[in-house]
Amino acid sequence: MAMLSILFVLLMQIGLPLAVIAGGIWLFARTESGRSVLDRLRGSSHSELALRDLADEVANLREDVMDIQERLDFTDRVLGQLRHGSLPPAQPESDEGHQG
Repeated sequence: MAMLSILFVLLMQIGLPLAVIAGGIWLFARTESGRSVLDRLRGSSHSELALRDLADEVANLREDVMDIQERLDFTDRVLGQLRHGSLPPAQPESDEGHQG
């Protein structure tokens, strides 16, 4: 019986404070500040996340520039063909389809 009372006292003196601390940590981890701390502990800080976002944006901008470059190259080829006479000039639209 004495052993049981000693275990109960130890549980109350050690277990209850540990449970309270664990609960506090769990509640803190659910806040924005807690998530930030957890991200840093995992090795992922806000600056790293921002760098990843910027890298994605740069990749998107590179794709856009490549698309613009392709369009510019096409336009340059068409204009070159017009200058050298290898492409017939465009015919003006007639006014038959337009009502004035």
